[in-house]
Amino acid sequence: PFCVEQRRGVIRAWRALDSRTEPLKQLAAGGFHCCCVTRAGELYTLGHARGYDGANGTLLGRPHVAVGGGGGHGISPPVKVGALGTPVAEVAVSTYATLAITLDGRAHTWGDSDGHALGYAAGAADAPTWLD
Repeated sequence: PFCVEQRRGVIRAWRALDSRTEPLKQLAAGGFHCCCVTRAGELYTLGHARGYDGANGTLLGRPHVAVGGGGGHGISPPVKVGALGTPVAEVAVSTYATLAITLDGRAHTWGDSDGHALGYAAGAADAPTWLD
């Protein structure tokens, strides 16, 4: 998710994360997107919103802001995911799904919900959804 089709393998530095005074605690990379957790528990996502196959929910857990490239899908720069409401303790990603565990122990998922892969019935999964 960090490269443009014509320049595969070239890693791009994102200013939104370079200028942060809060160091990163965790970086998790999937096939099309990445998640960054700061020591303060802020979650940032970047990359392709739906991957090349067109996931049925956004992989970023927030509205997609494309900056070009990515085979017409566009690459989104790092943007904070604000829908969780509680600092994030840990995040895990797969090719088409994201799981965030907040400091209060709640698990939230979003991404492609085919086959109930997110832990709940299929449907739009564009924002973090709490698994209760």
